[in-house]
Amino acid sequence: MLKSTGKHGLILAAFALACSGVILAVHLQTKDRIQLEQDKAFARRLSEVLPTEAYNNNIAQDCIFVQNEELLAISQPLKIYRASNNGEHAAVVFETIAPDGYSGAIKMLTGIYANGEIAGVRVTEHKETPGLGDKIEVEKHPWITQFSGLSLANPEQKNWALKKDGGAFDGFAGATVTPRAVVNALRRVQVYYTEHRQEIIDAANACENGAKNTP
Repeated sequence: MLKSTGKHGLILAAFALACSGVILAVHLQTKDRIQLEQDKAFARRLSEVLPTEAYNNNIAQDCIFVQNEELLAISQPLKIYRASNNGEHAAVVFETIAPDGYSGAIKMLTGIYANGEIAGVRVTEHKETPGLGDKIEVEKHPWITQFSGLSLANPEQKNWALKKDGGAFDGFAGATVTPRAVVNALRRVQVYYTEHRQEIIDAANACENGAKNTP
């Protein structure tokens, strides 16, 4: 009886071990596949805010983290990707957060050329009202594309606000809070880049050891 019980126990243990191995293998394969899809999504978004011909480094593996609640209006560290062309600084891509959206934080990617001109902006995550605030998505409305080619000199910094607030930009009918949050966030990252450009260029790389991208 004891021998039979021991034998069954060994069989169960072997079965459990085999199942664990299968589960681990599936998990690793799924994890790699998910990461691959995330990397593809990030690369796609990146190309929408900064043309690939503007740089020739591996921008996904060249980044820094910055933290400045006074200038960026958010306490958490934000990631900045650095683009270069033949070793010369060409542009940056900010992982921008507007903390004051109507339904919470609005996350964006903002590409800025070395001369301070915006290359492109795309919203990557938000919870704004469907049919109103979600017009910040390029798939829903071209509003977000108007910022390409602009800078703190065009229009000047004081005019980086909605027309309703005395600035240069139109909002949405019935959804003032959402576009206001986006415009204010874009003004802030431009100011940060202008004031800290050399620090951004000189800072040690925080992404070369495989830091994950967040599309």
